[in-house]
Amino acid sequence: MHQPKAPDKTGRKVRFYAALGLVTAATLMLQIIETRIISVTSWYHLAFFVISIAMFGLTAGAVFVYLHKKRFRPERLSYDLAVATLAFALTTDLAIVVQLTLVTGASPSLTSLVAWAEFALCLAFPFFFSGVVVSLALTRSPYPIGKVYGADLIGAAMGCIGALVLLNMTSGPSAVLWVGAVTGLAALGFANSGLGNLHESASLGGKLFRCRRIILTGCLLFAIANPLTTYGVRPTLIKDHLEAPADLAYDRWNSFSRITVAQSNTGPPAMWGPSPRLPRSTIEQRSLTIDGGAGTTPDHHRPPEAPLFQLHGYRDIGWREVRSGRGTQLVCAHTAPFRYHPDEPH
Repeated sequence: MHQPKAPDKTGRKVRFYAALGLVTAATLMLQIIETRIISVTSWYHLAFFVISIAMFGLTAGAVFVYLHKKRFRPERLSYDLAVATLAFALTTDLAIVVQLTLVTGASPSLTSLVAWAEFALCLAFPFFFSGVVVSLALTRSPYPIGKVYGADLIGAAMGCIGALVLLNMTSGPSAVLWVGAVTGLAALGFANSGLGNLHESASLGGKLFRCRRIILTGCLLFAIANPLTTYGVRPTLIKDHLEAPADLAYDRWNSFSRITVAQSNTGPPAMWGPSPRLPRSTIEQRSLTIDGGAGTTPDHHRPPEAPLFQLHGYRDIGWREVRSGRGTQLVCAHTAPFRYHPDEPH
């Protein structure tokens, strides 16, 4: 056991408040991003399931602190906060990896019940440690409860904005990994907040505390590296259908949807209700989907002088590729629906 290097009193407060704000921001970001991921891999109504499990995990963490009053003492607050925050960071990364391997859309059976139970545990574990951190900060810190709660709320508000920023910059799974990195940074803040003694022990918590900088670096590198490859942490089962990265020409997330476009294929035009007099033709087309469910099948944009049925074959949407400095972008352009072949009587 040793005394932490004591920064000035203002510095200790700033580190504590900033770390608490980062934890609550990470909690809200994780909750919002998970609703997006489950909307893609399963169905939209299960977003409420994510919110319920998040609240369950937070409550379980707070109850754990209440039932173990002797374990969480004010004289070792910095240590306890840092260890719980490191556990939050690690379980965040681990949970998203395990979560994306689970098959939760199967028909009702004992197997699917077990899969859902595993899925719920994956979601709850990170929130459990977040609940421990927030409960300790609110009930054990020497600072005014109003200011501590204010830092909590400001962090949560920033987390809502942060989720939008992350989802517009990277994929859902990569966004979760960035949440883990933010949480690891918060652990460093708590470790240097100077609240009590830092306990050096051989326990798992002591090992985590000693490796806090390594854990932060690992979480940060994981978050940076994941979007650089198509073989990292990504969904493999989308609404009961296997998805391989090689099958996609375009894959982009944003704050309200995930857009994927399949590789080109050549065949008869895919149409909802073709005319019985439609000439036989073969066109190049791609499947475009939103959140793995809704979608359409645009065909390749052809020159205006091409016969109309070759241009869009009674279709209402077409696509073409535009190359720019950022790589190939797929551009979709609406065309007039239900056109007829020039030689076909109206």
